[in-house]
Amino acid sequence: MKQTILKKVTVMILSLALLLSVLPVPASAGTVKLGNSFVNQLLGFGSAEYNNRIYYGISQKIYSIKKDGTDKKILVDMKDGSNGFYKIAVYGGYIYAIYDYYGGSDSSDCQLLKFKLDGTGRKNLGRVNNFAIADGKIYCTKTKHIKAVSSYDTTYNQVLGIYSMNLNGTSAKKLVSGSKVVLYGTDGKQLYYGLRNWDTGKTSVYTCTMKGNNKKKIKSVVNMENVFFDKDSMYYQKSDPEDFMKQRIYQVNRKTGKENLVYTASGWIYPFYVRNNCLFISGEDGFKKINLNTGEEKILQEKITNGIRGIHGSVIIGERYRMDMKAGTDYDVLMITSSGKMIKKIGAYFVS
Repeated sequence: MKQTILKKVTVMILSLALLLSVLPVPASAGTVKLGNSFVNQLLGFGSAEYNNRIYYGISQKIYSIKKDGTDKKILVDMKDGSNGFYKIAVYGGYIYAIYDYYGGSDSSDCQLLKFKLDGTGRKNLGRVNNFAIADGKIYCTKTKHIKAVSSYDTTYNQVLGIYSMNLNGTSAKKLVSGSKVVLYGTDGKQLYYGLRNWDTGKTSVYTCTMKGNNKKKIKSVVNMENVFFDKDSMYYQKSDPEDFMKQRIYQVNRKTGKENLVYTASGWIYPFYVRNNCLFISGEDGFKKINLNTGEEKILQEKITNGIRGIHGSVIIGERYRMDMKAGTDYDVLMITSSGKMIKKIGAYFVS
């Protein structure tokens, strides 16, 4: 009798072990899979990394290139007169990118496109002006296109709010309401977004859960430009009240709300980032590193004067601005190492 009971218990234990072995294991917060890094989202994610290749858009084309600067390929060529690609992510073997179908500087018509890795199989996921991908979901600011009815009107994208949706663009669910909302990105644990009051010029920065719950305000600032989140801090940029061309960067402790001025730039700077208590900025002096503990400054690359597109381990994609009197404004897309060594120029575009 005892042997029979023991056998039944043993069978039950083995069956339970087998069941647990085939059930999906939920991913921990540290293993969230992102379509692009949180840092690149905050920088504007002009480039994405996937399987040791970097993907980036220039005008109407999407390229991929190895991280050593070799084997450059054109994957997508839309061949139209639009403003082109300006945000890109790669997730699950697909390329996702924002494409502005409008062909001028006075408006936009932004839509989220999806491609296979070889650039084929284009699918339009709808009107979106910003997005991020985390654990099989797209988080985005969906828009409604308002067409001009006369020569005095402006064609534009009216923001409808922040939504989540499936990777094929279906089952959209509104998470944050408001026509003044902008999605900064997600680290897979929280959404980071801002609400802009155009009457006062004040931007309020918030976080919430991935389902849009538990909304918390971090800071409200007048004339805020760029933001960056690092560990327990938020950093933001705004103009010096005494000199518009000077840019100040502040650090805000997200737990206490305490604010400190950490850097003042003599001229205009582009989206910045912070790593290991060092500030990295690009501007007219080039790509610069500032130690926030000691105040020591070092120019890493003089040619990177127009911003950082993306960071991919030891490789950085940045831009150089220069004036070409024949072609108009000339921008070069450059690949450098994180120490500032030039790898190569990987593209160029013009703004007439």
